[in-house]
Amino acid sequence: MIEEAIKQPVEINSYMDYVPYINDLVQYKRNIGNFSFRAFCKKSGFKSPTYLKWVLDEVRPISPKSVHRFAEGLDLGKRESRHLQLLVNYKEAKDLKTRKFFFEEILTRRSRKEENAFVREQYEYLSHWYYVTIRELAAHPDFREDPEWIQDKLAGTVTVWEIKHALKTLEQLNLFVRDDRGRLRQNDAELHTGKEVESMAAFNYHSEVLKESQEILMKVSHRLREFSSTVSLIDREAFQELKKMMHRFQDEVVRFILSKSHQPSGLPIGDKLELFMLNMQLLPFTRFDEDEFLGGKNDKK
Repeated sequence: MIEEAIKQPVEINSYMDYVPYINDLVQYKRNIGNFSFRAFCKKSGFKSPTYLKWVLDEVRPISPKSVHRFAEGLDLGKRESRHLQLLVNYKEAKDLKTRKFFFEEILTRRSRKEENAFVREQYEYLSHWYYVTIRELAAHPDFREDPEWIQDKLAGTVTVWEIKHALKTLEQLNLFVRDDRGRLRQNDAELHTGKEVESMAAFNYHSEVLKESQEILMKVSHRLREFSSTVSLIDREAFQELKKMMHRFQDEVVRFILSKSHQPSGLPIGDKLELFMLNMQLLPFTRFDEDEFLGGKNDKK
């Protein structure tokens, strides 16, 4: 239920979902007396306004082929029409790689407002394995703000340019701060993002981690790695319980690491510290109907 008619012009760059955008745009046009379903049908070429109502109620999606008709019916300009096309392609994409492509296209086309630039930086930080890794590496007692030193220290493949850009972005996100001597230090600031950023960035991050893990697996000694695998037939109930067990284990790992933190109450000064990444994977190795197995509609995350 809409409590108050929108009085300000609707800026499409502020949206990641075309349904709220069209809904707000229709309310705005109604508020200024510039919209009727009859006029929309005439301009768009649709015979009935039912299609628009179904879209607003999320009963039916806009097909990529009919976007131009919606744009004409809503009197959108060239820039808005192009952005609406991206929003539709993004929302109706059938796989994560395609969604990722259109998501990044939308981010690059958003206005240069400070808050939108900040969203792009958040997305970039969460998308790449080395951003998180460099942030953790900064706590190392021997850490140096030297891209070449960092490059030599990291086991994965990363360029000097990527490291320089990462250092700058970490400062801009307030995840790095400078102490009284001007040295970079970790900041305890939390990163709060929207669900869309988290979902797409998680896909990017885990894809990169899997790729880098494969490379590192071939380089390091067996004494510095631990890989195990269990393959078994399980049902939905066992699958859900395994996910819960992984979450509980992850929480236990975090508590353990914090208890061994290299603070005065943690590891003694002088203990050898190196950066490790612990990954857990629970993946299907057969094809099956996802909704039937999980007993509900996939949330596409």
